[in-house]
Amino acid sequence: MLTCFSYQKEFHGALFRNEEAVLRQDYEEIAEAVAQRNPAYCVPRGGLLPVGKYPGFSSN
Repeated sequence: MLTCFSYQKEFHGALFRNEEAVLRQDYEEIAEAVAQRNPAYCVPRGGLLPVGKYPGFSSN
């Protein structure tokens, strides 16, 4: 699922815009891709693994 959001606010006298998209994917698939060093994922494995251990976390 692709989620997009947009944020605009004045910051130090200038307009700041933040427009991003988030692609939601299955945690196990991402963890496997990171473990296989898939270049499409620029997440260090040590930074991803704790997410799956977070209490109440569900990949669905």
